[in-house]
Amino acid sequence: MRQGFFGWKTWNDRLSLLLIVGLPGMWACNRWLVLDGTIIGATISVWTLVAQYYFRQRPPDQAEKPTQNSSPGATP
Repeated sequence: MRQGFFGWKTWNDRLSLLLIVGLPGMWACNRWLVLDGTIIGATISVWTLVAQYYFRQRPPDQAEKPTQNSSPGATP
């Protein structure tokens, strides 16, 4: 499988980078461009969801192998 530009495979990867970097930048600029607390809360929620999706995934080469049930009461 061919890797995309900078290792990105889909448009979602590029968009997530924009969100992961852009939203904290927007929070830092809140001093000059004052945003409502509701907007800040919504961007925190979006940032959290994107970060969890991309940083909680297990790499494909470390996929968990299925194991057999080895509990004492299990029947073969």
